[in-house]
Amino acid sequence: MKLRKLSWFMLATLVGFTTFIACQDEFDEMAFLQEQARLAQEAADAEQARKDAEAAAKKAANEEQTRLGDLLKSLTFQLVQPDGTVVPGLNVTISTLDADGNPTTATIATDANGNAVFGDVPIGGVAFEIDDPNGVFLSAKGILDTENGATRTTTDSDGNVIAKRRSEAVTLDVFSSAASELGTISGRLEVETNVTNETPEIPQDVVIVADLSTAASSAKSDGVDVRLYEINQDNISSGYTYDNATGAFSLSVPATQDGVTVNLLYPELQLDQTIAIDERNGVKIDPEYATVPTSFGPDIDSDDINSVTGVKAVFPAPPAAGQGFGFTFTIKPRDLGGFTQTNLSGDFTASNIRYQVTNRGAGYTISPDVAVTDGGGTGAKMEAAIEVSVAKVAITDGDGTIDPATLEENDQVRVRFVSIDGDGNERIKTFNEVLTVNASGDIDTDDIDLSASSFEKFDTEEFDNPGTFNGYDIASHTIKFHNQTKGEDVTSQFAGSITFGTDGHVSAVRMNDAGNEDYTSAPTITFTGGNGTTQAVMNVLAFATLHKVEVDNSNNTTEYMVEPASIVIEHTSASGGETTSNEFRDKDAANAVTFLGSLTVENGNIVWEDPTREHFTEFFSTTTPEVIIEDKDVEIASADVELDDGEVTGLEDVENGVGYNAEFTVSIVPSVTGAPGTGATVQLTGGTLSATSGEFTWDGDFTITSKGSGYVSNLNQITSSDFSGTASVSIKSGEVRNIGLVSYGTGQRNQNVD
Repeated sequence: MKLRKLSWFMLATLVGFTTFIACQDEFDEMAFLQEQARLAQEAADAEQARKDAEAAAKKAANEEQTRLGDLLKSLTFQLVQPDGTVVPGLNVTISTLDADGNPTTATIATDANGNAVFGDVPIGGVAFEIDDPNGVFLSAKGILDTENGATRTTTDSDGNVIAKRRSEAVTLDVFSSAASELGTISGRLEVETNVTNETPEIPQDVVIVADLSTAASSAKSDGVDVRLYEINQDNISSGYTYDNATGAFSLSVPATQDGVTVNLLYPELQLDQTIAIDERNGVKIDPEYATVPTSFGPDIDSDDINSVTGVKAVFPAPPAAGQGFGFTFTIKPRDLGGFTQTNLSGDFTASNIRYQVTNRGAGYTISPDVAVTDGGGTGAKMEAAIEVSVAKVAITDGDGTIDPATLEENDQVRVRFVSIDGDGNERIKTFNEVLTVNASGDIDTDDIDLSASSFEKFDTEEFDNPGTFNGYDIASHTIKFHNQTKGEDVTSQFAGSITFGTDGHVSAVRMNDAGNEDYTSAPTITFTGGNGTTQAVMNVLAFATLHKVEVDNSNNTTEYMVEPASIVIEHTSASGGETTSNEFRDKDAANAVTFLGSLTVENGNIVWEDPTREHFTEFFSTTTPEVIIEDKDVEIASADVELDDGEVTGLEDVENGVGYNAEFTVSIVPSVTGAPGTGATVQLTGGTLSATSGEFTWDGDFTITSKGSGYVSNLNQITSSDFSGTASVSIKSGEVRNIGLVSYGTGQRNQNVD
């Protein structure tokens, strides 16, 4: 209705204003439009302000309803005696947290009906205390949980939040402090704070509380749970007593003639426990008595208690392993060794020297000279075989006459190819073709084509086909003729010339003389002569020697009492491979001997057992050999002790030890200082002392010379046990109940010592 009136008012105003403007002498149309727009904007702003105000009001209302939905409309405590009689005048104080998490408290006294009603209580945990200012009834405290109610809010069709507020109530029994209304519960406490003895200990200053929540929280609304209801013992006239010497306790509890069920609340104890351990944080240690923080209580499961031996065999430690020993190596001069190599396609190894012919040369018709120089030695001699083709043999007639003594018409003549070595020795090859002498003393063929298949093939190792020959130490060649008819050579009758191919090259090499034993490095090999147009090239790729071995103690950092565990020498062969050996050879010895079999210990050093002998590596090496020495990994001897009724009866699981340099003894002692046991003695027997290695090896034998007494196989005398004892007691007014022994057990340790 107001909006309608406002619209009529704005329309009338606009008409009047329009009429007024129209009456002016000069009508301003632009001003009229601007005024019209201004009035429209004012109306729109007013409408938006109205809408914003309505939204803010709705939001505030919803927030308030939400806040109210988080609050109980009321929480009522009704306090009654166990027989149902209401109790007025008792103060009930509640403590809660507000919406911002701040603590709030409120106190209300119960009215004539025994009710204390609290309004707008935050839903959730509610701590409460009950107190009688007149001291007639026992004070109490507890905790309620009010989360279990119905849905807190709902939303209507217009989007408005509506709080669904609820009220809750709880009825709690309160108990008179009059002696006639009390019952008495007694018992005794013990705890295992020292598991190395058999006597339990008494916990100190333990306070046991009576919890009546089971009996006193039965009357409550569905949205309330009673989490705890404790009756304060302090203002019970007979009070609570506890004897630190015996662990005996006595507490007076409120009761009724019909009886109530009381739950005894035993506190959790944090105590130090004495225990024997041989492990800490998962790592084995020597046995010890440890003081370990430990938790004890009804809800704590006890840890296992390990067995820790109470007696041990103590052996002396062997001396520290020596360190730093080594060898020095010097090259042993050598000769070059003899060999013959016919395959020159790649590198080859001969007499621990690796060679390679990188160029076989060209144009050779006779053997080149091969010089072996450098390397420190002398006398080595090498030869080269060549391979060369013979293209043609030209035959030239003699003086044209026939010497009847050596040649007649129709005689059969064969041509011979002759190679002559440096000592004048001839190697003759005869061609297969037969030449016939005519009446003029000539032969029918002037030239012999060596490629013709009719000629006899050379069949020795020096001549491998009709057109080629090869051989060592070829100094010259010639042609000779043989009268096959008369069986004699033809002299001064014919001549022959040889045409060689240009492919003459080195086809094989051999070392005829290894030279003296003074070579310490690779020699140089040089080819000259042989009519070669290009000289062959031969290189020494690797040169290996034996090495003299001498001991070196100059770098020792720890004296040697016994030999190292192993000594290995690593060699690099001429072919490039690696060879390891733990042996050496004497200068003239045929068989190898191990290093450790020839060394000994002397004054903290490693020395040769026989210093007059010379020692050399077993294998040749191109580089200074590498020595790999593994020092002795010394180990202390050990054994477990066998017991029978506190007496030592033997040793078991014996480890003989490594690295001892003399006989040693053993002592039998408690594994921890202060542990029981005394008087046992054991004598070690047997064993050998090596004259070379210096090491004494015990074979594990022993003799019990005294069994002793009082030793224990386990320092921990108690096995693991959990908390045990009565937790719930039904008691009537005036009744005295002794619940007997309550044991806290062995507890749960707060350190990792298992």
